[in-house]
Amino acid sequence: MSGYNGPRFALWMALTLTSCAATAVTPLDDGDFESGALAGWSSSGRLGGFAAVVTEGECFSSFDTTGLVLSGNHAGLVRAGRPAEPGSTGTLTSRPFTAGIGVAFSALTETIEAARLPDMPVNFSVRILDAESGAELAAVGLSTAVVPLTGACHQHPVNGAFRTHYVDTRRFTGRAIRIQFSQSSKVRRAGLFTLVDDVVRLDAEDSQVLPDRPRAVAGVSRSGGGRLRLDGSRSSEPSQMVLSFQWTIDGEAFTRDGEFPCIDDLDPGDYRATLVVSNGLHLDADTVGFVVREPVESGDDDDDDGDGEGDDEETTDALLSGEGDSSAPFDCSDSPTNGADDDAGTTDEDADNGDGQQRQSLTASSDAFHHWNPVAWDGRGVALVMCPSTNGMDACELNGQPLERHGNRDKGRDVWTDYDGPTGQSGTVRCRRGAEQFEFRVSATADLEFGDC
Repeated sequence: MSGYNGPRFALWMALTLTSCAATAVTPLDDGDFESGALAGWSSSGRLGGFAAVVTEGECFSSFDTTGLVLSGNHAGLVRAGRPAEPGSTGTLTSRPFTAGIGVAFSALTETIEAARLPDMPVNFSVRILDAESGAELAAVGLSTAVVPLTGACHQHPVNGAFRTHYVDTRRFTGRAIRIQFSQSSKVRRAGLFTLVDDVVRLDAEDSQVLPDRPRAVAGVSRSGGGRLRLDGSRSSEPSQMVLSFQWTIDGEAFTRDGEFPCIDDLDPGDYRATLVVSNGLHLDADTVGFVVREPVESGDDDDDDGDGEGDDEETTDALLSGEGDSSAPFDCSDSPTNGADDDAGTTDEDADNGDGQQRQSLTASSDAFHHWNPVAWDGRGVALVMCPSTNGMDACELNGQPLERHGNRDKGRDVWTDYDGPTGQSGTVRCRRGAEQFEFRVSATADLEFGDC
């Protein structure tokens, strides 16, 4: 996760440069850097960090960059100094321009093949500045595409695909702003570069260049406190823009809002709920059918809804047991303020995720990890090293904040880290692997804490 704690509004999405070029987007002044110089940009830096323009086919790194393919002949480069001392930062700032609905650009970062570096080895941030005062209006940290480079120049050319990012500037539309790219290395003594190219402004009529729409996935699950709820958590937004959630249950004259609205007020019966998600530009909808049943005696067939036949895979069989704090507000997200019980170790095994796959029980307070390091490598952040049995997690988070997977690097064990956060953290690590969910309690804040493999 990013160490930047400022306002977050700008988020990435996978566009293609060809789709941008095919529409009436407005390039920033020298936004493609094809002048071969920083004609529309200014470069600055601290402790050796800098920005520059690079040329395709020429070597501009300690490693071989002659194989990198740019969209033209040139691209902008921003990087920390080669020693990558703490605080070494390169900065690239545009000339003033009038904000539209957003800015799109492509970016690519180098890493060192076979080195134990984070998956995203640099801190790369985008800031929106007031054109006149230079005051920061908003900022976000982004993960770019990464290319592993090998060998000295002119020996082993390696190409890598750029990723295009979208920055939402709708709340600044019509205002004179600048965009600023900053980069520093996460690894001392590893000065790495990030390339930036094809920086364009998008206006309202250019929204069609955003081909990736939000995807609604409707489901049913239980909160940590046992309350039955609709579940929109598998919905996705490629640009990571904020989604709104609105649910309509057939037969109801009102809507239920939020990612996890409670439905333990429903009587037993068959229901169908439609979820509509919106990112402010585009909508998507999905529908889930589910059955609310009376509590059944232990040992009954969970696959039978009382009619002697197994349930249709498109219908969620949601057993209403009456557990949980039904006096809490109709927000069933797993938060202590919403009636959730953080010590509750199960989700409803009868509730599926909207895709026909059943959600499994949560493994509460598991010690199936190798060790917890509250002071990770180089004295930065924290790290959790898994057991072989708990390798392959799709995602993990510490106290609700996402961790970054650094691969199978500790004698065949996966490592999940927060290099950018403070050392000495402790609490609850929750992970997901397919339909399985896991929970690990880590308490050490200074020394290694060993689990049980």
